[in-house]
This record gives sequence, C-alpha cells and structure tokens, in this order.
Amino acid sequence: MEPKSTYSGNDSYFDGRDKELDASYLCRKLCKKKYQLEFEKGEIIIAQGEDVDACYYLEKGYVIAYETVKGRRRIFDAYNSNNLLLCSYAVFDRPCAFCYEAREPSTLYSISMEKVRKLLQNDANFTRAVLTQSTRDLMVCQDLLRKSTNHNVGWLVSDWLIVMASRRSHVQGGVIYLNEKV
Repeated sequence: MEPKSTYSGNDSYFDGRDKELDASYLCRKLCKKKYQLEFEKGEIIIAQGEDVDACYYLEKGYVIAYETVKGRRRIFDAYNSNNLLLCSYAVFDRPCAFCYEAREPSTLYSISMEKVRKLLQNDANFTRAVLTQSTRDLMVCQDLLRKSTNHNVGWLVSDWLIVMASRRSHVQGGVIYLNEKV
C-alpha cells in the first residue's frame, strides 16, 4: 500500500487557468446576441459594493477583480476568455466584494441571476461549469492565503510576476514581456 502524500510546500502554484470549462457548451447555452456586452480597456463591469444582478460569461478579453485599499489597487484575480464571473452570487445574495475591470477590449454575455438559479436547478452541465469556476476561485484564494502567510514580500512579487508571465505575456527575441504594465 502506497503511503499518503502530504503537502510539502513544494507543489507548483495554481495558475488559475480553466482547462475544465467546456467553452463550446457555454457558448451555445449563454452567448445570445441580445445579451452581448462590449467593454473597452479600463471600463468597469461592476463596482465594489454594487448589488450583483447578473453573472457574466467572458467570451474573449481579460478582466481583473480588485479592491481598493488606502487608495491603492489590490488585485485579487485575473480572468481570461472562457470564464464565468460572479456566478457564486446566485447562491449568496450580497454586494460585490471586488471591482471588475476590463484590462483589454472584452466581450461578455450577461446572464440574469434568475436565469442562473434556474440553470443551476435544471442543467447539470451548467451546474458543473459553475462548480468548476467556484472551485477555481477557491483555489486562487487558498493559494493567495498560503503564499501570503509563508513568504516575504520579495518572494510574493517574484511569484506574481511568474504567474502573470504564465497567463499574459509574449516572447520577442527570446525575452518574455508582460502584456500589462507593472
């Protein structure tokens, strides 16, 4: 019998990529032209403290979730294409904890919370997609908490740069460049 492995602290970080969400299913189910919204770079999708009356499917683009503390942004998460945003608010009716901002031109589809609740009750594939997204969000939170309690600021900044490079970068002449200004 193999011994159970325990967390050693050396496991690779969770990069937040969603490999499990079925984009073709979500597009067929959620991407209706009349619910399509276009956001330009820097446009706010929903502000911190606002009531959440819809969740969103991010078809293309890049969105960050952040809070402002003492006048400075504290980025909580970043979302690429094929992500569901704010669906956990269908279960817990509370104001939005973060500000969601498009960091590049983005196409999103709005889904009313009423429809989200019906889909959660009646559509196993949608429920699985929301569960996958919620699990991803939880893993991001756990990873942030684990890192913030075990490492100094220099390590955290280096780790953040590695994560951003893995998500949003390009290579030119053998050098990796971040797509976002730091």
